[in-house]
Amino acid sequence: MSAASSWTLLGVDTSLNRMEGSAAFKDDDLMAKQLKPIAITLDISLPEIDGWDVITRLKEDDSMRNSPVLVVSVINNFALGRALGAIDYFVKRVDGKALL
Repeated sequence: MSAASSWTLLGVDTSLNRMEGSAAFKDDDLMAKQLKPIAITLDISLPEIDGWDVITRLKEDDSMRNSPVLVVSVINNFALGRALGAIDYFVKRVDGKALL
């Protein structure tokens, strides 16, 4: 990739300020197909669609199948994430004091 090239990383997370998150995956026309990101970070807990469904749809789509998906979620299910095609899986830390 040349210095003049640009790239996009798509983050699908409930903490995004923009509506790129779950809204990006509500229709058959995936935003990821339009953006052609170099990688996707994916939260499993999304308000309008399940993150497991998102990764399944991405990996079933011929144009998105090879896009790297990194799961970053409070849900700890590394085995399922890898089985569905995530290249890696990170569990978000939760501060117990903040929950109280």
